[in-house]
Amino acid sequence: MLASLINPGSIPRRSETLNLHVLHPLPFPKRSRSRTICMSFASFKRFEPKTLEKLADGTLGDYPAEDLLWEIGNAPLDLLTAAAGAVRDRRPDANVMTFSPKVFIPLTRACRNSCGYCTFALPPKPGQKMYLSSEEVLEIARNGAKVGCSEALFTLGDKPELLYPAAMEELGSLGHASTISYVAEMAKSVLKETGLLPHINAGVISRAEVQNLRQVSVSQGLMLESISERLLEFGGPHYCCVDKVPKTRVQMIVSAGSLASYTTFGKSYVGDGESACS
Repeated sequence: MLASLINPGSIPRRSETLNLHVLHPLPFPKRSRSRTICMSFASFKRFEPKTLEKLADGTLGDYPAEDLLWEIGNAPLDLLTAAAGAVRDRRPDANVMTFSPKVFIPLTRACRNSCGYCTFALPPKPGQKMYLSSEEVLEIARNGAKVGCSEALFTLGDKPELLYPAAMEELGSLGHASTISYVAEMAKSVLKETGLLPHINAGVISRAEVQNLRQVSVSQGLMLESISERLLEFGGPHYCCVDKVPKTRVQMIVSAGSLASYTTFGKSYVGDGESACS
């Protein structure tokens, strides 16, 4: 029995998350039938305790087949978390948690998207700059290095210059045609001047831009947030957010992987409109 293999009270101590991004032309897709199809498929694939036991003891393999994942998804939550804990505890480093002390560098808080849950992005205000200057970036990085940080986390909105003419104008005064070009220069400068390792959350970018940022950073980040296209509909948190189409964001993951670009794919938000099926 599963209870004899694992501790029912075991809960995963850490979780992996996802980051992706996408370019998608308006209008957005009509309501998807995937939820209905998903629920009928999930109810058809009944949960078998032996499958979860195999997951817990490692005999199911690291990459279970899709039909087995559907089956596992129907497992009671307490058994599922217990099995996940068993998977974690098999690792020789199961009791080790690593972290990277980092300093946040908000290169720009302007963004062409307007996600309903976002508290980071801000619209431009008259008389205020939209981007940090190179001096401001280096000051933040140096202060971070002084207190023991090893990583510089560049945060920015998705291509604000495509929405705000003022952003394009300001980038021009900085000697750049795009936000991606500017963050690449700043990452290179921070690495050279402070030794901090740049990690860049640049949003949805092209394959060429991924390759370019790979030359000046140790890693990149891209949030998936949700796989539900329902969030793109009127009233949803991603309505009129052109960079939030799940399929394109997944394609971004594939592209980054094919370029051997170390990329964190988190986070998966809970409570932004997903169903139990998604």
